[in-house]
Amino acid sequence: MKGKLTAVLFILLFIVIAGVVFMLLTSLDNHLNLFGPAATPEVYTVTPAPAQTTPFAAPEPTPVPTPVVTPAPAPAPTLAPAPSMAPQPTPAPTTVPTTAPFQSVSSSGSFRSETGTALNIKADWSVQALDERQITVTVSVSAISYALHTQSLPNAVNIGLNGQYVSLEAPAINYDGGEQIVAPLASRSFTVDLPVNSSAALALQVEWQFNGVYGGVELPVIECGGTINVSR
Repeated sequence: MKGKLTAVLFILLFIVIAGVVFMLLTSLDNHLNLFGPAATPEVYTVTPAPAQTTPFAAPEPTPVPTPVVTPAPAPAPTLAPAPSMAPQPTPAPTTVPTTAPFQSVSSSGSFRSETGTALNIKADWSVQALDERQITVTVSVSAISYALHTQSLPNAVNIGLNGQYVSLEAPAINYDGGEQIVAPLASRSFTVDLPVNSSAALALQVEWQFNGVYGGVELPVIECGGTINVSR
């Protein structure tokens, strides 16, 4: 009995739904007919008005430009070539004789002692012009010997030249060879007044305070010297 009731209710519900749908469709159709069929939009064609022809004024004549006359440049004057000058001979340079500021002088020499032994001294001297009024005399003293042993001694070498004196230190010498040697002892330069076109005899004295014995001979002082003749 319950199944039959359910079927009846289902049928009634279907009928109600179908009726509602039918009513909705009918209402929509009436609504569309109320406004009529869809209107087709009219197409308007706009024809432009013919353009009015405005007569143009006759164009004014274009003025013809006045030609500018450019004067032709005047031709540059042609210069006549300068007459060629004969080359002048180059004058020979004039040789001006040069005069020396002073008369030069150069000389040298040597003095040697004579002790009678194999130990002696010698004094080598040289002269050079210094200027127009003076000369320079350089004196170098050396010992000449074979085997020799000495100590360094201050003021052991004395040199005198034309009134000028100097005392110099003698160095130590230690030599055992069999050959003769020349050992430097001292050297000094002296300035002497001697004008141009004059001459002089310069006295030179040299002493070595040896204070020893050589070859069995006692030699307290070994001396040498002489005269130096100078002309300018």
